[in-house]
Amino acid sequence: MKFKGMLRRVAGVGVAVAAVGSMLIAPASAAPAAQDEVSAAAEVNILHASTRVCLAGNDKYEVGLECNGTAHERWVNFTSKGVGRFRNVEYNACLASDGLKVFLMDRCDTPSSGWTSLPGSPKLLRHAVETTKCLHTNAGTPGRWAYLIDCDQATRWSVLPAA
Repeated sequence: MKFKGMLRRVAGVGVAVAAVGSMLIAPASAAPAAQDEVSAAAEVNILHASTRVCLAGNDKYEVGLECNGTAHERWVNFTSKGVGRFRNVEYNACLASDGLKVFLMDRCDTPSSGWTSLPGSPKLLRHAVETTKCLHTNAGTPGRWAYLIDCDQATRWSVLPAA
């Protein structure tokens, strides 16, 4: 009997700790949602998994590979309207695709700027509209442009906290 009573007390303490923890982590229900429902923003680098070269934007709103430690190769990874997105730090524009080309665009609230990452590490980055297509570059060397390709042939990426 003593053992069962002890188990109930331990279980009760566990439930109380979980409840307090969820209140500390969960947002306050009275707080209004952000205008575009943005959540969980974090600055990241997106690296080609094999060559470790950075995904970067440029002033022509093109997306390619380059690593030199500047803001154009850093991205803010966030969720908006339930969809994952990457906003380039230098150009304040989102990673997007028209189904073939990958580019930066000023609006981050469109379906074309949505991405999901597939399980595993390194990850495939799947386009939210073209769901059989993933982010890809040839060879993983600087100067290569990003585009979409069938996910089973696509580049894998490491999404890491920005250095």
